[in-house]
Amino acid sequence: MAYRLQGIKWIVDSQKGTKESPALIGPIEVAVPKQSVYIFNNQWTVVEITGKISSVLIEGSSGIKVSFGDIVAHVEVLNSENIELYANGAVPTISVEKSHSVTINLESEAALGAKISTSLSTTVNVNTPVDKNGFQSQHLVPERFVSSFVGGKLVTVPL
Repeated sequence: MAYRLQGIKWIVDSQKGTKESPALIGPIEVAVPKQSVYIFNNQWTVVEITGKISSVLIEGSSGIKVSFGDIVAHVEVLNSENIELYANGAVPTISVEKSHSVTINLESEAALGAKISTSLSTTVNVNTPVDKNGFQSQHLVPERFVSSFVGGKLVTVPL
């Protein structure tokens, strides 16, 4: 089976598709908001999650697209590349660590409240919903910073 429920955690592991023909997973229908989804060691996989869920962790994967609704806690991307997230509901926190080429699509007004943190990651982009003129806005997350002392305090700003 492509995915399974272990206790309160949905596991999606070792699915291998191709760029031209990705592995399709789901929808994973979450029945209880305490459940979480753990996606690891996957390549070129599309995962659809429906229902309110506690958290999503994507680890050691590449070429992954994940669509989800409301998140209670957080979404985390760790040691991965070429990841696309589609937040269709409220999500308090999105964390990207040790990853490359991550696109975060905040698809709804509720998703715009997300706090996004990055660490040791490159090429992280955030897309916001289509505006009244039909345009989606793309925002690049800074990768480089400069720190200096101002008035006796360390101040860090993007370069």
